[in-house]
Amino acid sequence: MPRPRSRLRLADVAERAGVSLATASRALAGRDGVREEVAERVRRISRELGYVANPHARTLAGGTASTVGLIVHQIDDPYFSEIAGGVVQAADERDLIVQICHSGRNPQNELRQIRHLIAQRVGVIIIAGSGYVDPRMEAESRAELSAFQDAGGRLTVIGRHFLNADAVRPDNKEGAETVTDHLL
Repeated sequence: MPRPRSRLRLADVAERAGVSLATASRALAGRDGVREEVAERVRRISRELGYVANPHARTLAGGTASTVGLIVHQIDDPYFSEIAGGVVQAADERDLIVQICHSGRNPQNELRQIRHLIAQRVGVIIIAGSGYVDPRMEAESRAELSAFQDAGGRLTVIGRHFLNADAVRPDNKEGAETVTDHLL
């Protein structure tokens, strides 16, 4: 597995925006003491660079956590629990921990979870389940995950067809034929 590139730091945003670290921090947090035009420049540059604020900067020191984020549609569904078990086992073999998110088959929940995992600075995100049919939600997920990958994060999907990522695509047609043959 290739090593992820180093993550952007607030200092990188501040330098690019031509402001102090404290000003960049206040601008991104929406606090007082920063002129609106300066705050907007910092926010724009932050978006352009793909900077994601790190709520755990003291403990992570700007790097990625040794955490894998796994998003499943339904944790109590045998299909997804089997996937989760395999991910946990593989992660344990690599001294990683897994944070499991349950989307409940709701694309808004899933997007919120993607953003949360990125903010937590996980090194890997795995999304298990078919893509949604809402083009707006797909576009937002694709943009968030593309920025995550551009910043060095790894993305793997199971059953997704609209994301540019490593993918495991079950052969549903052959599986259905095998089940049908067995039943007949």
